[in-house]
Amino acid sequence: MKKIYWIVPILIFLVIAGVIAYSIFQVVARQIITKNVEWQIRGVLNNTEGNLPKAEFEKKVTEEIDKVVKFRTDHILNRIIRLSPDRMTDIQKTTWAGHSFETADLRSIQYRSGGPIEWTGNGFVAGGSTMPRTKLLDVDFNQKIKVIIIANMEGELNSDNSHCKIPSCIIDSEYNFVELPVYLMDNDETKYGLRVLGTRHNIIQGNTRNKFKFTWFSVENTGKSIIFEDSGGTRLTSDEIIVSSSKPSDLNPNDPWRLRINADVNGDGYAKLEIKEIRVNK
Repeated sequence: MKKIYWIVPILIFLVIAGVIAYSIFQVVARQIITKNVEWQIRGVLNNTEGNLPKAEFEKKVTEEIDKVVKFRTDHILNRIIRLSPDRMTDIQKTTWAGHSFETADLRSIQYRSGGPIEWTGNGFVAGGSTMPRTKLLDVDFNQKIKVIIIANMEGELNSDNSHCKIPSCIIDSEYNFVELPVYLMDNDETKYGLRVLGTRHNIIQGNTRNKFKFTWFSVENTGKSIIFEDSGGTRLTSDEIIVSSSKPSDLNPNDPWRLRINADVNGDGYAKLEIKEIRVNK
């Protein structure tokens, strides 16, 4: 009987501690998620409902943020309970086109991942539900420099998005897409998104095609701005780029900035990267 007296308060304590921990998780998660998605939601709504009166537009922004926060907190909590946090696997050093790269497979708590990736002598072929990561290690973009990546960069999406009925679906993990996102990143892993080569033009826009193919892109740091160009005819400068919430000024000026060419295949499809040549002009 004495054991029961001890068990009851312990159970009560655990329940109260669990409720408090869950409440703290919700508050912190909401702050982090809102910071990351608000600018994306505003971008999506500017495309679809930018002519609404200001009060209605702000109300719509709040409603869409609430939907994303609920979906992502539920999803993250479910993955935590299943002990499946974000993690990099199969981390390797390799040489492509005469330059040193780090490669890895991202297993994400937000996106479906763990699908087949074939690492080749100069890139990869990524199947459905995969997130390969690459980082160019021996070129520092934190200086005046222009780098041209000549490569076969293509992909195809076979899944549709008929289930997406609200604007916030475009930026959540239920939206299907295939893309090769290009970033600059410092040692603190602050990422400045440059361009999405894929079924959509950027991450606040829905898919505009099911297939894509690019043959080159370039990244130039002029000392005053970052310029991105690609074989599709796109030319973007720092103030025009809308792939991430970070700005070039957020990157650590005391770190080297590395180029990342990743792939996200969210759904049924594939993405391919085959690097042929890397030209570095200083």
